[in-house]
Amino acid sequence: MDIRNTVFAVDRVNETYSEILSIVEKPMQLNADRYYGGNQKLFYGKTNSIQIFMEKRYDFFPTTISEEFDISPELGVVHLSINDTNGEKIKINSLVPNIDSEWTGE
Repeated sequence: MDIRNTVFAVDRVNETYSEILSIVEKPMQLNADRYYGGNQKLFYGKTNSIQIFMEKRYDFFPTTISEEFDISPELGVVHLSINDTNGEKIKINSLVPNIDSEWTGE
């Protein structure tokens, strides 16, 4: 589930959400000033809904994928640990996890 552990990881989703929000906030404030007397309640309500949806998507991802492709919804959990932190990197499909001593992924 590379895409789940990278693109849809909650930290990454929140970071991307914040970046996009910082880009559109000023133009949306101008729009709110012009048409809604400066009230941005609707804008923040809708953007908050998007953020909540994206955060929850991470948990629903395995079920959605299993239903779409008719595969088992039970994913194996991978636990990796290393003894020598000066060794080579480990690559799992397209992921190269940052392993200081341990890493767990689905």
